[in-house]
Amino acid sequence: MSLAHQELTTVPLSEDEVQHLKDVYTIRLRVFCAGYAFLVSTALLQPLRGFGELSDGELHGRLKKGIDYEMFGRSLTRLDFFYLIVTLFGGLILCSGIYIYLKKLRPFIKDIKSGLKEAVPFTITDKRHFPLTREYFLSFDDPRFLHYEVDEPTYYSLSVGSVVYIYRGIHSKHVFEKDGRFTF
Repeated sequence: MSLAHQELTTVPLSEDEVQHLKDVYTIRLRVFCAGYAFLVSTALLQPLRGFGELSDGELHGRLKKGIDYEMFGRSLTRLDFFYLIVTLFGGLILCSGIYIYLKKLRPFIKDIKSGLKEAVPFTITDKRHFPLTREYFLSFDDPRFLHYEVDEPTYYSLSVGSVVYIYRGIHSKHVFEKDGRFTF
């Protein structure tokens, strides 16, 4: 049975995990808002740069005719062109911003409000130990986690064929780690 079709058990989030989700959400929101503000300002300011790129003769001729741009043989004033750009690029940026927020940021808030995480079972398929570097690795049945480093007590407490549970957010699918390692 695939992971998508099986019912996963849920466990309450600890206070540290709730705070961690809030921190991840805050950082992602700041990065998203900065990038989004740049895109919006670029889309709004780009049409206003047109006069600076025209020579004096072209500028005088267009001002005399009362047009700033031509598109498909139709004369566009500066205001027409501004509305066209805002509609095209602004609509694209608005739709992509809403999509990114709903798919990448909102799930963290939903996880915080639900207060639950799901336990995803993985079977250990292989164990590797490197004595010179004192590194211990487990391989799971999921190709995303072929070689996962663990500490020495965890390595010796688990055997090949054992099932371990890795915790992740229900909506965000964020895997909870401690010191760069999964929390089993």
